[in-house]
Amino acid sequence: MSFTGNERECATRRRYREPFTRSPLPDELDAAVHANDAYRATLYTDTRSPLGARTQQVAMAIGYGRDAGTRSIGWERHVATTQYFALVEGSGTLYTNVDSSDVQCATTRAVGPGSKWIVPAGTYHDVVGRFKALIIYFPPKHVVNTYHETRYDAERAMRAEAVDAASDDDDDDVLGHE
Repeated sequence: MSFTGNERECATRRRYREPFTRSPLPDELDAAVHANDAYRATLYTDTRSPLGARTQQVAMAIGYGRDAGTRSIGWERHVATTQYFALVEGSGTLYTNVDSSDVQCATTRAVGPGSKWIVPAGTYHDVVGRFKALIIYFPPKHVVNTYHETRYDAERAMRAEAVDAASDDDDDDVLGHE
């Protein structure tokens, strides 16, 4: 079956909205990230490792789809999770601060298509701009098959998870989100 124009785009979006059932190939990851317009869409979580889930591949779109007005992932840190970012579309500014939560003291770096970087566990960070990125979490951060259409949806889900796990230590320290 052959597709043209908008039909191909719609078929690609339908195909990649569902998470992969196996570790995706690089071309599949690239296509999935480009096709994603949601704030966060889990593409694959490694659940077959004998040591438990070890990595998670997530597509993130900032400034697209229903979240077109959003221009930031939010100043945050993940205490026990390291992140690898690969920007595939758009541009922005990366802010990082290892020592404190003060965004005024953050190191900045311009990022664009092809930019790749690692945010070590415990590092405060934000990316501001309009972009699409593949993010790999070590170990996984989100529930398998997590899908958040907007940043608001993601923040609402995080608050609900925090209520459910009130007696547990939370992995995130997200600033400015109430």
